[in-house]
Amino acid sequence: MKMLLCLLSATSLYGLTIQEAETKAMQSSPAVQLGNLQAEQNAAQYAQAFLSWFPEITFGSMVAMLEKSQKISHLQRQKFLFSNQFTLTQPIFSSSLLGNLNLARIIKEGGEVGKEFAVNESLYLVRTHFLQFGLKTQKASLEQVKLSYLQKMFQDEEVKLKSGRSTGLQVAKAKAAISQEIIQELNSKSDALKSRHELALLLRLSSDDESNLTFDGMPSLDLYPILCEKQRLLQTYIEKNTLTKSPSKTILFKEGEIEQMIAAAKANRPELKRTSLLVKAANAKRTQSITQYLPEISGFVDFGYYQPINGQFLRQRNEWAGGIQLSWSLFDSLKREMKSKETIAYKKAAKLTYAFDNERLELSIRQDLSDIEEALFIYQNAQENMFLAQRALEESEVSYSSGSLSEIQLQDTQRFVAESDYLLAESQAALLQKYYQLQHDIGIPL
Repeated sequence: MKMLLCLLSATSLYGLTIQEAETKAMQSSPAVQLGNLQAEQNAAQYAQAFLSWFPEITFGSMVAMLEKSQKISHLQRQKFLFSNQFTLTQPIFSSSLLGNLNLARIIKEGGEVGKEFAVNESLYLVRTHFLQFGLKTQKASLEQVKLSYLQKMFQDEEVKLKSGRSTGLQVAKAKAAISQEIIQELNSKSDALKSRHELALLLRLSSDDESNLTFDGMPSLDLYPILCEKQRLLQTYIEKNTLTKSPSKTILFKEGEIEQMIAAAKANRPELKRTSLLVKAANAKRTQSITQYLPEISGFVDFGYYQPINGQFLRQRNEWAGGIQLSWSLFDSLKREMKSKETIAYKKAAKLTYAFDNERLELSIRQDLSDIEEALFIYQNAQENMFLAQRALEESEVSYSSGSLSEIQLQDTQRFVAESDYLLAESQAALLQKYYQLQHDIGIPL
């Protein structure tokens, strides 16, 4: 037992934790960075639409050369004409500006939702790759443990063959097992390097950082209180139904708890938020299509030269003028009517999409919770198998010391412990993967 623990500790991994990987991903993920930039761009578009309601001041200047000189007075004629004019325009009512402002506000909200979407997807992606990297790396380490066992078995078989306690066939089998295990180890190392490279690309690590990237072990369930709580409930259920012939169905997640998670998902899932914004945009477009029949009204104040256009560039009879300007499109060949039909169809499609996504999200949450329950059972079973394997190894070591157990049998027990340890890690990774999927579907990444 001590020899196995020493060997396992010698191959234990250290370095990157799940929290460090998540932090690094948030800092270096191109998707997160692009989401932030898109949000800034959308905010700037909203600011433009909002500022369009403020006054606008323009300056116009003109110089013209006439074919014939213009008579200014009895003694003066002028061939060049000049005009300078300042204009201040203030929108009073504009259906297009109002519609653009509402749409820009929705687009701005979409930018924030885009940031949430990028964070949610990036976190789920880095967590998945982290688990794969750890599992592949631990698999390679366990293959080394198994290979060392087989090599020792081969040496023992050779010693037994010389003493007449084994046959050439047994030695050949032991040698073939080593050859097969070497292939398994090489494949495991290749898979571990591949998964490490994928994680390094996701974290945007340099080649040097990638070569130094190591694994700090599977995330503990203590990091996730809900998993610890459900595991305790499962252990209590198993203890109560150990001797029951027909155990009752276990329900780790009650209906009220499920409804709360579904409500949280509907409030936080970025994809659903995005669909709801499409509904808002459809309503805004519909309102804009109705108000497009109204006139455009604006106020203006001018300071410049009006009649006639003559004088000199800096010597003009400049005058003030102000008023209200109304622009009303009375007929445009039914283009506005067709636009209204388009927005009605768009609004119906957006509402239908939102309703469908709502229903599908509820099914996803229920399936995620069912998967977590199944994964908890598998993880609990793997823990019990690991406990039994360790007890079997302890008893085998005692029996071997007393001479009632052969060395080959002891080595088989040691290999069984190594395999049980890996299966425990595999079940733990599967459980965490299901939990990360639930967090992703709810839309609360941290």
